[in-house]
Amino acid sequence: MNEHDHYIIVACDGLWDEMTNDEAVTRVHRYTTQLKGPKEKTSEHLVMFALEKAAQRLNRKDPSLQVETLQDLLAIPPGREGRKYLHDDISVVVIRLPPAEAVAAGQAIPMSAEKRPSKWDVVRKAIGEYQKINDSKRYIMKKWGNVLDEVLRDMKN
Repeated sequence: MNEHDHYIIVACDGLWDEMTNDEAVTRVHRYTTQLKGPKEKTSEHLVMFALEKAAQRLNRKDPSLQVETLQDLLAIPPGREGRKYLHDDISVVVIRLPPAEAVAAGQAIPMSAEKRPSKWDVVRKAIGEYQKINDSKRYIMKKWGNVLDEVLRDMKN
């Protein structure tokens, strides 16, 4: 590490299967500086980018899977029912480092002093995630229902 480093990216092999170290660092830097994304969503952004790259890889390797976009990949249920065999699990933590000047001047904010979300914020976020999952399940069930209807129609003909 040196004074020019801004982040530490800690991730499992699922991330590194989809991108190089340089790609990950470039993506995080672009997200936080050019796109001005919320810093607390940096890890999530990197996971979504890895999934997008996984969808592109799957489309190149086996177009018959019909996984052309990130949305196509996310429509497949996670785990043994679907995606487990298409890409590895992806876990990421991006740690922001204080600027070297702030550390040298003793102005770096200790991690414990950073604003932590309230319990209510955590509950609200969990409810929102639960609603997203339910919406996703409804979408998947509808999509599978359409596929089954199509198969049954083909069998009748």
